[in-house]
Amino acid sequence: MSSVPIFHDIGKGSSLLSLCPDLKKFASTDGGEYGCSCFWCGGTTRFRVWPLKDRYWCRQCGRRGDSIQLLRDLHGLTFKQACERLGLSPRLRAVPRAVDPHQHAMHAARAAFFAWQDEQAALLHSRHRALDEERRVAELMYRLTRKFPHLFTTDEHAFWTRTLASLYDRLTTIETHIDLLVDTEELHERFTWWREEEVQ
Repeated sequence: MSSVPIFHDIGKGSSLLSLCPDLKKFASTDGGEYGCSCFWCGGTTRFRVWPLKDRYWCRQCGRRGDSIQLLRDLHGLTFKQACERLGLSPRLRAVPRAVDPHQHAMHAARAAFFAWQDEQAALLHSRHRALDEERRVAELMYRLTRKFPHLFTTDEHAFWTRTLASLYDRLTTIETHIDLLVDTEELHERFTWWREEEVQ
């Protein structure tokens, strides 16, 4: 679990950007989407924040709410106390609007994207580990053919040279895919564009 931040400088105008430390920007959609480790379950980057909408959601443990709810859950404050810490008047708190079907569909698309992202990341990391084990064996054999050339034929030396080069290429490709999967801004925008066309 992440350590609970102590908010000494909360005041009027404070937002989820100031309440959540170590935020990293993941996308520009919805006025900006940020992520960090969840305060409750510790899921790395799965705690997502939309400052413009004053909303947060952990896609691992399901915690969600606004800046007021964050203070209430983390520090046991009442609704009134949390509003006072943020310099807000409880009477002025906005009433939630009715759910927009299109927005609901887009949030469903985002959740589907995150689920797909986790699944693909697990597959890529698993494949990377397996290929890295093959690379270790191939590198050992390649070094043996270089150190003891009289024990191996020319064809065997050529085989392990080609195999090692191929494994390095495949590992580099997987690492590139993992980097793309982690840096989600462009991938996320492509995915949500496709889902947006689908729900219209």
